[in-house]
Amino acid sequence: MFARAATRAVAGLRASVAPGVRRFSSNTATSTPPPPPPTAEVPAPEFREMRRLFVHAAVPFVAFGFVDNSVLIHAGDMIDNTFGLYFGLPTLAAAAMGQVFSDTSGVLFGSTIEAISTKLGLPIPKISPEQHLLRATKLVKTAGSVIGVVTGCCLGMLNLLIIDVGAKERAEKEAKLSTLFETVIEGGSTMLECDGASLFILDYETRELWTKTSSNDTSVRLPWDKGIVGTVTQTGKPLNIPDAYKHEGFSRKSDEENNYKTVSILTHPVTHSKSGEVLAVVQMVNKQKGSKIVPFTKEDEKLIKMLCTHVAVFIETVDD
Repeated sequence: MFARAATRAVAGLRASVAPGVRRFSSNTATSTPPPPPPTAEVPAPEFREMRRLFVHAAVPFVAFGFVDNSVLIHAGDMIDNTFGLYFGLPTLAAAAMGQVFSDTSGVLFGSTIEAISTKLGLPIPKISPEQHLLRATKLVKTAGSVIGVVTGCCLGMLNLLIIDVGAKERAEKEAKLSTLFETVIEGGSTMLECDGASLFILDYETRELWTKTSSNDTSVRLPWDKGIVGTVTQTGKPLNIPDAYKHEGFSRKSDEENNYKTVSILTHPVTHSKSGEVLAVVQMVNKQKGSKIVPFTKEDEKLIKMLCTHVAVFIETVDD
């Protein structure tokens, strides 16, 4: 009897639990999300649209590269010939400082360049946002930007054709030769007892003779084949002229501008100690004897030759 009662209790318990289990199983099954549908593959843009994308990416960067290199070259050249020359900065330092101006101009004018590029009327590529994420699309856009900026930088390098790349070197040489000018102008006049002395340095790159005036220490450049100095430069031989106004190579223009009269002139070339090429020309004007102006003597020719030998040694040292 006890066994029958236990069997009925177990059966009743199973009957009461079964509906709950069925409901739990049913709820669990309905709450599971369905599997996502397969994603459709994004088609690649057409070749024509890729070409338009390339042009759209390249054009603004051509302008960026041109402006960047142009500002870098001109700013670096200006710094190199001013602060670089005064403080003795290397050319690379001047270029690095020029890069600061170049980057700054890119920030200031970047939006302007982009605005101008959009007004060119270039065809807009018909590419969807999904297609912009494709690897091929990204590569085309990057390639356009790279080729554009390289092209712009190459175009910007054309500025090198209009700037004087040797200006700093000449300025440094002029600064080093300042002492030599003072020696020739002051010491030469005293040694040969004349009214004035000049030193003309030959610049083979520009085919000019340059000198410094004793009044304001400014540089003056002359053609290397004009006048008496030009004649001595071309021939490499000294000239002793007793009366300048009777010589066909003398120009009275300087005398008229300065209310001066040149009478006697002694001009001698400064030649390289080994090669013999003309490096400079020394000129003495108006030999003094008391209150009179007289021609230069043979002794004066020996003295100026000795002076030119010392000048040559100094110039060779500066060039080396």
